[in-house]
Amino acid sequence: MGVAMLANDSEYIDVLKKIKADIAETQRKAASDVNSRIIQLYWRIGSELNKRAVWGSKHIDSLSRDIRAAFPGIAGFSVRNLKYMKKFAAEIDEELCSSCCTIPWGHVMVLLDKTAPGDRRN
Repeated sequence: MGVAMLANDSEYIDVLKKIKADIAETQRKAASDVNSRIIQLYWRIGSELNKRAVWGSKHIDSLSRDIRAAFPGIAGFSVRNLKYMKKFAAEIDEELCSSCCTIPWGHVMVLLDKTAPGDRRN
C-alpha cells in the first residue's frame, strides 16, 4: 500500500483526526495548567510582599531588578506587576485563587482595576 493510498484511507483519516484532536486538547490543558500555576505564584509573591508592608517602593524596585537578573529573559516581574501581585493577594483570598484563578494575568489586572474590592469581586 503506497503513501497516497494511506492518506485517502478512511481509517487512517479517522485516526489522524483523533490524534490531532488529542494533541490540541492536551496543549490547551497544559497551557491552562501553566497559567493557573503562574497566577498562584503571583498570589504567593503578592502575599510575601504584603507581609512586609513596611517596605517602601525602593524594596520593590530592588526586588524587581534582582528577580529579573536571576531569571534573564523571564517576563512578569516588573515593578508595576509586583504591585499588582500585592493588590491581588490583598484582595483575593488564597482558597479562591487556588480553586478558580485560571484566567490570564492580564485579565486579572483589568478586573482589579475595574471592579471594587469586596464580596462581589470574590
